[in-house]
Amino acid sequence: KPTIPTEKPTIPTEKPTIPTEKPTIPTEKPTIPTEKTTISPEKPTIPTEKPT
Repeated sequence: KPTIPTEKPTIPTEKPTIPTEKPTIPTEKPTIPTEKTTISPEKPTIPTEKPT
């Protein structure tokens, strides 16, 4: 009999690569400066230098 090649046509089983990478949503919150406005209790500088 004529030799029928039993080789089936190679159907690539490779599925199309769907990138599972989600769009990178930056989780960085806007940097709220926690530094409170430093109210400097500036006392009037009394010179402690005693007159010699």
